[in-house]
Amino acid sequence: MMGAYRLLGLKMTKEAARAAVLHLCMALFMGAVAGCAGIDKRNDAALPVSGKALPVAEKRVSETRPNYLALAEELIDKGFYEVALANLKEAEASHTDEARLYFLMGICQRELRRYWDAERNFKRAIALNRDFAPAYDGLGLLFDMKGEHEKAQDAYMKAISLNPARADFYNNLGYSLLLSGQPLDAKGYLAKALAISPDFEKALNNMALCHVMLGEHQEALSTLKRIYSLGIAYNNLGVMYYLKGQWDRARAMYKKALEINPGLGLAARNLALLKARNKGVER
Repeated sequence: MMGAYRLLGLKMTKEAARAAVLHLCMALFMGAVAGCAGIDKRNDAALPVSGKALPVAEKRVSETRPNYLALAEELIDKGFYEVALANLKEAEASHTDEARLYFLMGICQRELRRYWDAERNFKRAIALNRDFAPAYDGLGLLFDMKGEHEKAQDAYMKAISLNPARADFYNNLGYSLLLSGQPLDAKGYLAKALAISPDFEKALNNMALCHVMLGEHQEALSTLKRIYSLGIAYNNLGVMYYLKGQWDRARAMYKKALEINPGLGLAARNLALLKARNKGVER
């Protein structure tokens, strides 16, 4: 793999590429870039009507105890990691031999930045079931968050070897390679993710970033247009150029976005930030 690569005539090291991707993640979080079961009701009318009290069957403990594992999964989907973790600890007494329990604990602890506990639980899940691919993927995401990209990539590769039909595994590996400044390798894995799931938004965003890093402007725009309106696609492309330090191209993309959609607040704010930055540099 090459130690550096060309980006629109500029040489970018792995460190600069990694910093740019991390800044893009922050931009997504801050809003500069546009994004990235009901309970059955009882039918009381169907119950028998009688003047006498009806016998009530005694319920087993297993029928009255909440399904903490299922509840925790719903909470995780909604981002309530601390509450989900409390439910998983309640479930632990009856699920000590279930890999999914410790996998879910690992997710909660990873998102709560409790990295040591998260790693321990992902590894407990793997010890219980060495073929449980999601646990390797979860471990990979954890390593990426810690900046240990080689370890992350090994974990993703293991997950893929166990379940090569999961588009998210390929996407996560591609993203990890982007973080470590290897866009050419990332491109191949992101292409595999999109071959499995053509409308996978995260993979499309990562592929667009890949194109920008490789100086492939038209390809980046075409990829963004698959998931966003044209105005938002130009705005997001402008953010990517801004993070590369290519101010003129960023300005052109923001202006193009506003030309297409004059009411696009994101592009107007980003253009104002760019103007303010340039004034600060001139001083």
